Amino acid sequence: DIACLQELKSVDSAFPVAELEAAGYGAIWQGQASWNGVAILARDSESTFKIATSASFEEHLARQFGPEFDNAIANGDVHVVFAGQQQLNNGRITAAEIELIWNHPAYGELSGSKLFGLATESGNLDKVSLYLCEQASHYVGEINTIWPGFSISMKMSVEFISGEGLKSWIASCMKATHFKTNNIIFNLINVHAHRNDPVLQWSIRNVQNHGFKVGIGNFGITNSDIDLIKMFNPDELFLSKSFSAELLGSTSNQMYASAALRIASATNTKTIAQGMDDRPVLAELKEQGCDRAQGKIVASPLTYDDFIAYLTDKRDKKTG
Repeated sequence: DIACLQELKSVDSAFPVAELEAAGYGAIWQGQASWNGVAILARDSESTFKIATSASFEEHLARQFGPEFDNAIANGDVHVVFAGQQQLNNGRITAAEIELIWNHPAYGELSGSKLFGLATESGNLDKVSLYLCEQASHYVGEINTIWPGFSISMKMSVEFISGEGLKSWIASCMKATHFKTNNIIFNLINVHAHRNDPVLQWSIRNVQNHGFKVGIGNFGITNSDIDLIKMFNPDELFLSKSFSAELLGSTSNQMYASAALRIASATNTKTIAQGMDDRPVLAELKEQGCDRAQGKIVASPLTYDDFIAYLTDKRDKKTG
């Protein structure tokens, strides 16, 4: 049923994929002209792509990524996971960041920056981003029937919110009655590279004018990030792990981090510490007035059903 071949000694173009498919086998292969070369054959399967050069890889992405993503959604191979965010002043989970995980048969697990990187390279950024937006609006509505005021954030690229792809989804959200738009937060992950782009400033204001919240992701990776608060007037700051660690670093780093948190508080900008796995750092963040935290010491990413069970368990323990 499955055959693994080596020493093909064949360039990609000469690999007999048509003949193998006629015999009932799909293939994945990487050829070389004179040496090496490998292939895997599987009965009753489809040939997916050849892994030979960056050019052939990009060609595959452009041709196949979109249809494969659609099929994966239809087959239930794309999952949404929830990373809870804890209020540091009372310990309650009042928000979560959602992420897509795609168990791809060839690439393995695709999530986060890897998934969005491939989507961007293949020209499918809008497709993947819109699907994430649709999941956010669906689940925030469901969760708010149980826990009113619960918010969902999602990492999003600047290119998407500055493009045309977001408009139709925003229009549908304006008609929705099962959730409030201010329960959805865009965590923009690449603001730094576009900080001087006037289109980005307009795009952020446009999203905010429709009631959504906008956060700046990876905040604190440079000492000039404080300026981003004035430039973009964000609703939230998603603090980088390195920024949070500075609270226990040198005196100058502590002063910078403390100043940024004070400015955020003075401008009513919520702060969320991401990637938290250090309790002393978390304790210092709480002391400094950070609003929420997300990471391993708060909660591991969970599927929707497991996340609801986790929230229910925490509520029952608190009321019990």
